[in-house]
Amino acid sequence: MSCNKGRIIVKSLDHLKNLVSEKAGEFSLRLKYGLNSTKIIQYDSCRDMFDVFHSIDDSESLLSSKEIMDEDYSNIGQAIKIGCLIFDEYV
Repeated sequence: MSCNKGRIIVKSLDHLKNLVSEKAGEFSLRLKYGLNSTKIIQYDSCRDMFDVFHSIDDSESLLSSKEIMDEDYSNIGQAIKIGCLIFDEYV
């Protein structure tokens, strides 16, 4: 799978943590039928918590590492597993 320059496929939970541990990052989550969902994600390593802003409905979630990978809480973990969470490093 190839991405445009400046776009990085998130490979794992640790990779996600490294990308957003210093400042929030903007991500595209590829959905069915060619649709995208934009999320702004920040990680707090002291609390091991992610703050996720969902642009699709202007909602916000506070998720632990376990929750962010659990489909009952978020679709982010599944997107990581199948290579559909994309970080835009230029935003």
